[in-house]
Amino acid sequence: MAAREAVSSATLLAHPDPTAELVLVTDASASHIGGVLQQRPNKSSPWRPLGFYSKKLDGPQLNHSAFDRELFGVFASIRHFRHLLEGRKFAVWTDHKPLTFALHRLSEPWSGRQQRQLAYVAEFTNNLVHVPGVENVVADALSRPPPHPSPPPSPSPSYPAPSLQTRKDENVNVPSAPGH
Repeated sequence: MAAREAVSSATLLAHPDPTAELVLVTDASASHIGGVLQQRPNKSSPWRPLGFYSKKLDGPQLNHSAFDRELFGVFASIRHFRHLLEGRKFAVWTDHKPLTFALHRLSEPWSGRQQRQLAYVAEFTNNLVHVPGVENVVADALSRPPPHPSPPPSPSPSYPAPSLQTRKDENVNVPSAPGH
């Protein structure tokens, strides 16, 4: 949530342009998925974000393989931005290279879930492009868990800490009562 707020507050979202080139950039981590839908009106223009998506994985999704988490990231991002993607040509950029071959492989997907998700993705696009992880900065930030805040400092007691004083007869340190 914090990453999503930081990214969305740091940049302005563009208005959708029906003639602009679209790209959906996705990523997955061990516990989160994320995506950003971007457009650029022409090749010389920079990419401008249309929207951000981030989701925490739950229960069994945490046990999925890296391939399944990345596939779920693409699937969920397309579902999230479906209203902007329907009827448009777009590419999906991912840093998971095996996923780029998933729609064109000859063998069957290993599970029913993979078959359903790949079929859904194929309804929208067949253009999955590998992007090196270092270039996948925004989607990578959206797929990372928010940093845990440091614990607040423990409050100091309102009474003075006991001081140690040595007894002469036993040579041991014992706390003395406050105020003595």
